[in-house]
Amino acid sequence: MKRLFVAAACLTVFLSSHALAESGRAGNMCKEDIQKFCKDVKPGEGRIIKCLMDNKDKLSAGCIQEIEVARNKSEGNKDQARDACAGDLNKFCKDVKPGEGRLLQCLKQHDSELSTQCREAIQQKQGK
Repeated sequence: MKRLFVAAACLTVFLSSHALAESGRAGNMCKEDIQKFCKDVKPGEGRIIKCLMDNKDKLSAGCIQEIEVARNKSEGNKDQARDACAGDLNKFCKDVKPGEGRLLQCLKQHDSELSTQCREAIQQKQGK
């Protein structure tokens, strides 16, 4: 159960980062903060949003607001995505260490084997 909770938390960070990217304003609202605090962070797999969250107490008000908007957007579907992929995570990725996008990568490697609900939840969050 603890592993499922950690997996769900990692999936939430991933979904939040996609919501932030999809909002379109994140580049403008957080651009200076990304340059200041995360310029050496390789984009992808939620690393930028993680860096921003690690520096949340130093971020500009506009960037914090944009992160919260993105988080709230993903929160509405968090339980749905977690529930949709729980069985798949347990079946295919139970030995995968959460973090750095490893769970999502595992799910993608098993794309053809995933439940329809999980595949749709991932595609919906990725804007496909």
